[in-house]
Amino acid sequence: MIRVLQALLVAAAIALGVTAVSLRADEAVEKPQVSADAPLDAAQHAVETFFGLAPGRARRGMATLKEISTETFAADFRAQRQRLLRELNDRRLVLVVKVPDTGAAVEFLTPDQAWVLVAADVVSTSAEGTSATTKYRVRVQLKHEDEEWLVAGMEQIA
Repeated sequence: MIRVLQALLVAAAIALGVTAVSLRADEAVEKPQVSADAPLDAAQHAVETFFGLAPGRARRGMATLKEISTETFAADFRAQRQRLLRELNDRRLVLVVKVPDTGAAVEFLTPDQAWVLVAADVVSTSAEGTSATTKYRVRVQLKHEDEEWLVAGMEQIA
């Protein structure tokens, strides 16, 4: 009798284990796979657009940044827009941005949001011809809305 009970318990445990493995396999199949390619491209484009603002093309760059941003980020950026334009025009700086080939990495990724770290080397050239290179590291926060990855935030990190 004890052997029959032990056999039944073992059979029940095996059945539960098979069911649990089966459920986990079903869950894994149902979860959509998210490719990192689109968020990486979106973040790199955002950094190149933001740091590539320069007199003569700043308005176009700001319009592009608005198009690739969430409404909230675009509104926050719009509030600073005039100050940025004035600063660029007053200093007469020309900015050239370069993101190295391996200069972007996904830090966090889900189907509806991503955080991407982007390294950018920005060369600033003044009207007098003096130039300086500054290395920036930026965390770009993205939201997946209407089939697009949009900028929800940007922050400079160490």
